[in-house]
Amino acid sequence: MFLKDTPPSSPDITSSMDEEEVEFYEEDVEERVDSGEELPDDGEENDEPDEMSEPTQDDAAVVFEAHTSPVFCCDLSPAGNLAVTGGQDDMAYVWNLQTGQTEIKCEGHKDSVSHAFFNHDGTYVATADMSGVIQVWKTSNKTLIWSYTMGDLSWLKWHHGANVLLAGAVTGEVYVWRIPSGDCKILQGHGEKNSCGLVMPDGKRAVICYEDAVLKVFDMRTETVLQRVEVGGRISSESIPISATAHTDNNLVLVGATNGTATLVNTQSGKILSVLDCRNSSSARTSERSVRGSDDAEEPESTNSSSSVEAVGLCSNMSMPWAATGTLDGRLIIWDVSKQVRRLECQLDGGVTCLQWNENATCDSMIWVGCVGGEIYHIDARDGKTETRLYGHTDSILSLCLSKDGSTLLTSANDCKARVFRLTEGTPPAETTT
Repeated sequence: MFLKDTPPSSPDITSSMDEEEVEFYEEDVEERVDSGEELPDDGEENDEPDEMSEPTQDDAAVVFEAHTSPVFCCDLSPAGNLAVTGGQDDMAYVWNLQTGQTEIKCEGHKDSVSHAFFNHDGTYVATADMSGVIQVWKTSNKTLIWSYTMGDLSWLKWHHGANVLLAGAVTGEVYVWRIPSGDCKILQGHGEKNSCGLVMPDGKRAVICYEDAVLKVFDMRTETVLQRVEVGGRISSESIPISATAHTDNNLVLVGATNGTATLVNTQSGKILSVLDCRNSSSARTSERSVRGSDDAEEPESTNSSSSVEAVGLCSNMSMPWAATGTLDGRLIIWDVSKQVRRLECQLDGGVTCLQWNENATCDSMIWVGCVGGEIYHIDARDGKTETRLYGHTDSILSLCLSKDGSTLLTSANDCKARVFRLTEGTPPAETTT
C-alpha cells in the first residue's frame, strides 16, 4: 500500500484509490491537455524589478495587486469564478475573478511560489515553492488540507481527471500523491534533474523530460518506463527540455529545448518524428528524418539562449495539424506537423515567454502569446495576423491562462500584478504586426 506523505517504495497507484478513481485509471477518459509552461530566467531570485511606470492603456477588467514581487504563475478554476497566483514574495493567493477580492491567503511557503494550479474540478488548489514546500487547499471551506516538503522542486502538475498530484524533484524523481490522503509513490529518475513533465490525455501515462535531453514515458500504474528517447538533436550539452505539451490524439508530444529546437515524439512507438529548428529563418531547417536515421545528416549548430524555445503548443483540431513554438528572440513559428515544415513565422516585439491555443471550436486556430515586454498578442495561426493586442502589463508576462470557453484571459507578470481580461465583447482592435 501507499506510504503516507513519504517518497520511498511505492506500489500500484490503484491499490488504495477509491472505486471511482480506480475506474478512472482503467477506462478511457475525456481528453484534456494540461499545457506545460516554464519560467524564463529573470536573473537572481532576490532581484527586485525596476520601478514600474503606470500603463498608458489598460484593457484589464480586474487588476490583482496583493503581490509585492513578480508574479510567477497563475491559473483559473474550472468554474471560472476563482483565480490563483503565486509570486517571488513567497505568497500565493486565491481570489475572486470578478472582484479581485482575496479568498485564501496561502501562507506558509519558504521560497518563491513558482507553481499554482486548481485540480480538475476546482475543489482543490495546489501551491508549491522552489524549496519544495507543497500545500493543497480546499476551495469550499478555504482550509489547508495537506502539505509536504520534498526538497527543491522543478515542476508541479495535477492529473487532469483525478485528485492525483505530480511533482518533479531536482534530484530526478517524480512524486505522485493521492490527495487528500497523501498516499505516495515514485517514478524513479536516473540522477538527472527532471525539467518538465505532463500527464498524457489517457490519464495512464506520464511524460517526463530530464536535463540530459532524455524523455521518458512512464506507465503511472506500474511505474515502468515504456519509452526512452533523446530529444533536441545531438547537442545534449545545450539541449535542455524546458517546455512540453501533448496532443489530444494521445500519441504526439512536442518538447521545446534551450538549444532552439522542438522535438516531435510519438509516445506509443518512442520514435522521433522530427527535430524542428526554431532559430531564425536564415539558419532554419527541419530534420526530415528520425535521429536514428542518416548519420551524415546535418544537425542544428550551437546557438545562444535567445533561441531558447520557451513555449510550445499543439492545435487540438484534427483538420489543422499544426504546432506552435515561441522563442526568446521574439519569434512565433507555426509548423505543419504532417509535413514537418514551417507554415509561417511572426516576429513579435518581445521574446515569447508563454503561449496557449484557444480550445473553443469556433476559434481554435487562434493562439494567445505573452512576451518579455508585457505584450499580449492574439494571433491567427492560419495567416499569422494579430487579431487582438492587449495592454496593461509593463514588464514580462510570466504566465497566462485562458478559460475553456475562451471568454477570459488571466495573466501574471514581472510588474508584480495579475490581470483579468474579458474577451467576449469590447476587445480592443489589433495593431499591425510584421
